Amino acid sequence: MERLGVDLGGVIIPRIFDGQPLSFFRENRTGFLSIRPIEFSIEALGLLNMGRFPGAVFLIIAASEGVEKKSREWLDHWNFQRRTGIPESRIYFCRKGSMKAEIAREIGISRMVDDKIDNLAPMNFLEHRYLFNPREEETRFIEDFLTSVTVSYTWPQLFWQILR
Repeated sequence: MERLGVDLGGVIIPRIFDGQPLSFFRENRTGFLSIRPIEFSIEALGLLNMGRFPGAVFLIIAASEGVEKKSREWLDHWNFQRRTGIPESRIYFCRKGSMKAEIAREIGISRMVDDKIDNLAPMNFLEHRYLFNPREEETRFIEDFLTSVTVSYTWPQLFWQILR
């Protein structure tokens, strides 16, 4: 059975909010709950979890303990589990992006969505890797991975690429 892994920051939560970089989320501020999900991200994940990957969509998130706590609060605030059907048992946290590949391998992920090429590069065991809305400086490195990484800039585009 195929399994889809998805990052949170930069994929579901935007990197920039109200002119502030995602570090706004890391800092000790209270407004992080007002950060809206990237358009169509939650709806697409719900559709993928019920359709193409029934019960097989996972979040794999690299975060410090403080950001993990805020991430869980944010997911609860936006009713992520109810809206997507993805239970807490399929949400994995690690402390470094380099650890995502190990988690993906352990839980049998076959496709992964991340906004950082550095996180996707070691996952060459996957059937498909999706680089979501890459930063300009990351696009320089994409050429090395063009045959195995699909670049997407919006969730509607990513959704259809995953369904192919």
